[in-house]
Amino acid sequence: MGIHVEEKRLISLPKFLCEERLLTFAKREYELKNHVQDKKESLIILKTKTVLTAKEQRITIMLNEKDEKSTEVTIRSEMISNIAARKTTAIQNSVDRLFNGIEI
Repeated sequence: MGIHVEEKRLISLPKFLCEERLLTFAKREYELKNHVQDKKESLIILKTKTVLTAKEQRITIMLNEKDEKSTEVTIRSEMISNIAARKTTAIQNSVDRLFNGIEI
């Protein structure tokens, strides 16, 4: 397991809307590796598109519907390259950008 940052937030939006916003935002900056949907839960796995840097990351997003108007979103960003930097700043920035994409 590499260096990682994990953050969980309760978003005041329905799950389908959080998922739609995340996918729209994420496809611009990340490569979609997996997307599994269920009625109450969803899993999205992304990977950074950059190839020539040592900041390759895997981002795992779990969406859990709490009720019709709120969703618990957990985002875990993990360095997966062999030459991973020891700073968590780049990883935390990825998490913050994804949450900002939801909370427009």
